[in-house]
Parts: sequence; structure tokens; C-alpha cells
Amino acid sequence: MDLKKLNLNKYLYLDLIIFILCMLLPGIFLIKLAGFNIAKMPLFRDFCIICIFSCILYFIKNNRIRYILECLLVLIISIYSYSQLLHFRFFDSFYSFKKASVINELFSVFSEITRKLSFSDFLFLIPLVLMICYVLLDPFKKEKRTFDLKISLIIIVLTLLLNVFGYKYFINVLGQNRSDWNEDYYHYFNMYNKNRFLSRFGVYEYIYKDISLSLKDNENKELSAEEKTNIKDFITKHNHQDKNEMTGLFEGKNLIMVLGESFDSSAISKELTPTLYKMKEEGYYFSNYYAPIYLSATGDSEYISQTSMLPSIDYGTTSYTFYNNSFPYSLANLFKEKNYSANSYHAYLAQFYNREAFHEDLGFTTFYDMEKLGINFWYEFETGTNWLDDKDMFLAMMKQTNTAKPFYNLAISVSGHLPYIDYRKELKDNLKLIDNSTYASYPIEAKCYLASQMNFDQGLEALLSSLKQEDVLDNTVILIYGDHYPYGISDVDAINKIVEYDDYRKYNVPLIIYDCKEEYGKQEIDTLCSTFDIYPTIANLFNLDYKDNFTLGNDIFSNEERKVLFMDRSILTENFYYDCSNGSVTTLNENYNEEELKKYLNEIEDIFKYGQEILTSNYYNNK
Repeated sequence: MDLKKLNLNKYLYLDLIIFILCMLLPGIFLIKLAGFNIAKMPLFRDFCIICIFSCILYFIKNNRIRYILECLLVLIISIYSYSQLLHFRFFDSFYSFKKASVINELFSVFSEITRKLSFSDFLFLIPLVLMICYVLLDPFKKEKRTFDLKISLIIIVLTLLLNVFGYKYFINVLGQNRSDWNEDYYHYFNMYNKNRFLSRFGVYEYIYKDISLSLKDNENKELSAEEKTNIKDFITKHNHQDKNEMTGLFEGKNLIMVLGESFDSSAISKELTPTLYKMKEEGYYFSNYYAPIYLSATGDSEYISQTSMLPSIDYGTTSYTFYNNSFPYSLANLFKEKNYSANSYHAYLAQFYNREAFHEDLGFTTFYDMEKLGINFWYEFETGTNWLDDKDMFLAMMKQTNTAKPFYNLAISVSGHLPYIDYRKELKDNLKLIDNSTYASYPIEAKCYLASQMNFDQGLEALLSSLKQEDVLDNTVILIYGDHYPYGISDVDAINKIVEYDDYRKYNVPLIIYDCKEEYGKQEIDTLCSTFDIYPTIANLFNLDYKDNFTLGNDIFSNEERKVLFMDRSILTENFYYDCSNGSVTTLNENYNEEELKKYLNEIEDIFKYGQEILTSNYYNNK
């Protein structure tokens, strides 16, 4: 062995040590900035995988090519880690490659993302800068690299041993309980909670597992006769359609269901939003209603409210992946069986969330986007910054609606969408009113949020006026529900003014059912409920039959058990909150007992299993 060459090569391959460090740093920054603890296991797994890359790079003699590849890989992992952090900030979860179909939605809020840059974000530049500096300053970059066969074999063997024994150790640490979905072993092979997976197993393991699961083709799965029987039995077991004193209360009346974009209870104010305040005070107000966020916050809230079915979790966004599915028991189809018209409305583009195609599959005769409604972008409109007024959408909707026969309309508001900045020209007048109100001292983002909800309120005022002009006000019920909490507020002081921003409580948003004819006086209902419960509640109030539908929710006015299911398999009941990410239990009253928790933990895996199988097999088209 030539000791001189060996001594020189020691310095020639110093870049590999720098490369390993630079590839480790982005994952560390991501885990730390997302608020998780940096544990030994994710660092160990990342190190093992990076060593494989380093071993490959070791055999590239050409310095120029090797340096370019090193810088490129560091750039890619830095961008990937930072994009995951941005997604986490907006949606409280890490994204999957299966969500690439909604990349246009990320671009739609790009301007808001750039406004949320903080000093800590520049940490992700450190690995690339460090790698580039080494490449530029390396005094040996012009030296020829030589290979010693023994040293090369040692490097290969050590890399293989590190990964083989490292993986074996890793699996042993996970434990051998493969059947319990709440254990790490099961979680590693199913990746159902992405936050928990990345924080426990590392960025590179996350990428590998995410890609491998994404490549599996599980769509249009053929079910065996036994699987179909199991699904049918599960549906029968979980579908509860019992009569009660509220059954048929609104039968024959018109229904306008309004999805309130980022609608939060803080937006209901006698001073700023008098129409919403009136509807809350004179209708049914559900103060304990939750809107859990799944893969696509608004899109999945639409889907859940129309079907009470579990949206896609493992196979990409529901509206993109399963737009060809059959949903015979959707609200639109149930109302059409009662000779109602059923249409949906939104003052934005038809292709956003693939709404035109997906709403047709949900049973709506027509999805009216801004073009079909005849609403145009106004002068100086900036996509992703400004939004069209909900007032224009509601007025256009009523012009299109044939009020001579019963109608069911789904209206998806847009005024409350982020960003919450005073640059939005459509908020100027409302911001002036807020500056002269009791909310004048609020942080600017909080004021802009309230201003956007004032636009929503003004739209509802115009809707009520239009219904009165059409002489159908007394025969119309309006349901308003929040699709998700206003995660677009980035300032800590601002979000604390708007949302009780703590664990599951931030998902508590408003649900209002307003019978335009009756003035009940405020009927505040504190029954625990969620987006899944809207469907069976409406079906009961309008006497619709859904007995064969896979229904996760229950009629809010019934005496059925109450639960809220979150995408990461966390569970909220009237007695406890179970956080699946860390396995902690928060008791909410003295009625909590461990047997109740075990009961739900035993059921939840079947709920998610059958919920996904119904989607992937297009069950209602092939049963």
C-alpha cells in the first residue's frame, strides 16, 4: 500500500465528510423548526442512508462531476425539507408525493408563503453554502484521485454492514407487534401518521417509504366476495338512521348549504358581521363542532359534508384521484330523488380541486364556477392575493336558481381565503370600519382576517335579500359551516386573537342551521360533532334515506355516541382526546375510563381500512 497516496487521498475525499454533514442538516432543521424533538433514531437512519450516497460518490474520479452531484443533492434535500416545513406551517402535516396533483394550490398561495419567511428559514441555505464554499476553496480539487483496492473494498463492506445491521437494529427497536396499529412497527410499514413517521424515523426514511407507497397501484382494486361482505356488514353496523323529534322538520323546504372559507367563531360579531350574528342568534348554533383537516382542507370538507364518508388518506387528494367514483347516496343524489334541483357554486376556477368533474360525480347537475356565473376578475386582480366577492357569487347563484321548484344549492365561499394582508384591495373599506371599531387594536393580520369575513357576511346579507325578493325566504333553510380553522394567519399575536390555538381546540369552528321563517331564539347546542355529522343531520331534518351509505357521522340530534376522527388517527370524544402522534391522552371529564379508549382504538383501524377500500374499489359502482 502506498502510504503517500493514502495520505493524499485522505484529503482528497474530505468533501465526503462535508457532504454527509450537509445532507444531515436539512432534516435536523426541519424536525426542530416543526416543533419535534431531535431523537437518536431519525439521525441514525438518516446517517445510514446518506452513507450509501457517499459510497457511490467515492468511486467518481472526476472531481468536477462529483462536486456538481454533491451540491445538487444538498440543494434537493434542502428544498425538499424546506417545502415540508412550509406545508407543515399551513396544514399541520407533512405532504406526500401522492399530493403532487394539488401543486397548483401551493402556487396559488405562493405570495403568502413568501410573506411568511422568517430568519430561521435561512438555516436551510447553510448546507448548500457550506458545500459550495468547500468546493471553491478545496486546495486539492485539481489533484487526480486514485483508488486503493483494499481501501475501496473496506468502504463498500463497511457501508453494507452499517446499513444491514443498522436496519436490523432499527426493526428490533420498533418491536414485533405487527397487528397493533398504534405501535411503531405497524406504523412504519403503513405510514398513516406522517408527522409521527418523520419525527421518529427521519427525513430519508420518510422519502423512501413515501415513494414506495406512492408507487403502489391500489386504485380500482377488485374486491373478493368476502371483502364485499365484510364492507357491507361494516356499513350496516355503523349506519344509524333512527327517527327522532327532529325527523322531517324541514321536509319539502329549500336548502342552501354554505361552506365558509376559514370561517371561525371569532368572525361572528354584532358589530362587524350583523347577518352572521343574526343567524347565530335566531337559528341552531352548534358550539362544539369540529372540522378536522385531511389531505386537502377545503376540498375534503366539501366531500365529507356531502357523503359522511372517509376521504382519501393513502392515495392522493380525493377530488383528483377518485373523481370517476360513484356516490349514489350523496346529499345531491338524495335530494334529486325528492325532485329537488341540485347545483354547486364557487367564484373561482372550475379546475381548482378538480371541482367540475368531482361535483358531477357527487350528483350535482352543474358546478357553476366564476365563468358560468358570469363573474370576471376585476382590474388589477392578482391571483392568490385578491378574491372575488361572495356577494357577487350569491347574487349570481340566485339569478341562476329556478325557485319555482325545490332546490338544493351548495355554495363555496372564497372571500375568507388567505392571505390576510392589507394589500387586498377588496378589504379596504372593511378595514376602515375595523379601524373605527372595538377591534382597532388587533394585529394587522387579525384585522384583515375579520375584514375578509365581513365580505362573507355582506354576501349572506345579499343572499337573504335575494331570497326575499324571490318570495322563497320563508321556505328556505341555510346551513353554514367552517371548512377549517384560519391556518393562513401566521403572526402569533394575530392567531391568538382569532383562534384558541392549542391542540385539537383550533379545529373548533362554527356550524349554523338557520330556518329563515322561524325565529326560535338562540338554540345553542353543545353536542360534540364534526363535518362527518352534517350529512346524517341534514338527511334526518329533510327525511332523506341513506341506510346503505358508509356513514361515519351521526345525526347531531340523535342520542348516538360522539366522536371526531382526525386524519392522523387521533380521536376526540366527549370524555377524552387521544393524540396519536405521541400517544398521550387528555381527559376532559370524570367520565373518562381506559375501556372507552381501548374500544375506539380497536375500532379505528377498521374504520380507516374499510373507508379506503370503499374508495379504491369504487365500491358503490361495483357492489
